[in-house]
Amino acid sequence: MLPEMISLHQRRVLDVAVGHPSERPFVAAASGLWVGHGQRYVVSDDEACLTVFPEGPGPGRRLPLWPGAPLHALEKAEKPDLEGLAALPGGRLLGLPSGSTPRRRRGALVSLGARGEVLRSEMLELGPLFDRLAQETSELNLEGAALTPQGLWLAQRGNRSTPSALFLVNPRRLEQGQAPAADDFVRAVPLALGEVNGVPLTPTDLFPLKDGALLLTAAGEDTADAYNDGACVAAAVAVVEPTGRVRRLEQLTPVHKVEGVHAVERDGALELLLVADPDDPSIPAPLLEATWR
Repeated sequence: MLPEMISLHQRRVLDVAVGHPSERPFVAAASGLWVGHGQRYVVSDDEACLTVFPEGPGPGRRLPLWPGAPLHALEKAEKPDLEGLAALPGGRLLGLPSGSTPRRRRGALVSLGARGEVLRSEMLELGPLFDRLAQETSELNLEGAALTPQGLWLAQRGNRSTPSALFLVNPRRLEQGQAPAADDFVRAVPLALGEVNGVPLTPTDLFPLKDGALLLTAAGEDTADAYNDGACVAAAVAVVEPTGRVRRLEQLTPVHKVEGVHAVERDGALELLLVADPDDPSIPAPLLEATWR
């Protein structure tokens, strides 16, 4: 077991105002988080929506990530499997899919206004880039993205049979509002986060820190492939250097499968907001908070 523990506290559940009976009144499978303009922006892996929440206790509201996208939850074989939300220059957000099946290679590019309102959201075809990334691993399964001065980092989530990694991508096309291409891939960096009770810790999200390092969330999910879920036996946060060296890693308690993180660096500490996926469509996802000193 890891020697240090960080306490998680629930701030709220991710309840949503609905406009149709087919919509679920909450987000169940939260998988990516970005905070800005006094709002929390969330994607989930079983919806093709961006859900925007106020700072306070009010409900969120769903917005389609591309024209014609449904506002209701999708079946496992149909879902776009959005797994990350990252800020890009020019007030844009990147909605990152996992790429774990051919259907899961459609992302989204969201343009925000000066007050954080969604001006436009469109589908982003990521197949050419993902075909190149798939050459670096036996099972592509992307789970987070973060833009640093070095470029756009993507977290490749491993499992019992596949190692984890960080992929560095040149963001030049994304910064111009275009889909990235195969030649935007720069390099792969091996990533090893250790094990808890024999289950490997694997990355679930990334967030850029001021010094160029990456804040990373991780889960110990007992599964042998990139498609099926497993029991989550542990969760952790880590600071990882661009070389893949783990500078710090501490476990979270109680255990939630944390899948999205935003951090504020203040007085030598990291103030964290996190979203988690309960892996049960009948349970609302929580918004959690913690301080890492």
